[in-house]
Amino acid sequence: MDITHDDLKHCAALAREAQNIRERMERIRSLAEFGRMGGSVIGGNGAPVDDRSGEGATALADIEAGSVAKIEAYLGHVACVEQAIARIPDPTVREVLRLYYVDGYIWDQVAEHAHYDARQCQRIRDRGLRVLGITA
Repeated sequence: MDITHDDLKHCAALAREAQNIRERMERIRSLAEFGRMGGSVIGGNGAPVDDRSGEGATALADIEAGSVAKIEAYLGHVACVEQAIARIPDPTVREVLRLYYVDGYIWDQVAEHAHYDARQCQRIRDRGLRVLGITA
């Protein structure tokens, strides 16, 4: 699959969003388990929240289904970007592109990890984009 510069630019944000959704789902599951164990969930006004187990379970299942679909779509996008980067023959170019686009590092962080100056990392990135047939 060919990727665009927009695909690259959005990759790190989608990976972070997938992780955020996972963490939110885990918190929701913890709250649901707490409620099943007889705990009282406290609402924003300090009063116990009315627990309607059946409604809550259905809502949780709906949220989970939608969230899993989003996570799969986001991670599918990330996988396409990673596959495109993996086809680049130069390991330095692959590392710079991965750090910048997949991991979401800023140029100073990329430079530190790649052991190059930040401006040199940008040049390496430009070389990688040319290999991928992408104009920035």
